Amino acid sequence: MLWTKQGWTKIGGTYFAVFCMLATMCVVSGNLYGLCHARDSESEFDTTKWKALSKSPKEDGSHRDRSKPQRLDCINDLLARYKLVGMTRSQIRELLGEPNWNEGATDAYWLGWTPSMMLPEPEKLYLKFRDDVVVSSRISHY
Repeated sequence: MLWTKQGWTKIGGTYFAVFCMLATMCVVSGNLYGLCHARDSESEFDTTKWKALSKSPKEDGSHRDRSKPQRLDCINDLLARYKLVGMTRSQIRELLGEPNWNEGATDAYWLGWTPSMMLPEPEKLYLKFRDDVVVSSRISHY
């Protein structure tokens, strides 16, 4: 029966169903792991510390050692204390320093790695300017 077309379909269908269930469980557990093991070291925003953490992941080695301090640790406090939208480019430079990347009218600041079971997810703070004034900000994965 194993080699008949009908028998093989039953076995293949069973394996496919088990595979789908296991894959779903891996995705769900990975998301739960990321939620439960988020960085506990949330800290207050400090301009000097932020600027000291200005290197991108390959420059500072954080792509290998994700336990190092990151800008991500203080991003919530930064956004709670400062209204970035409406600030001028010079005010942003004074507060945050030079961006890691500049893409035309958008500056990007490296934040760090968000924990995840599968792969850590890199994050950036994007600031979009119009006439040298921030018109939008967002945090995004690559």
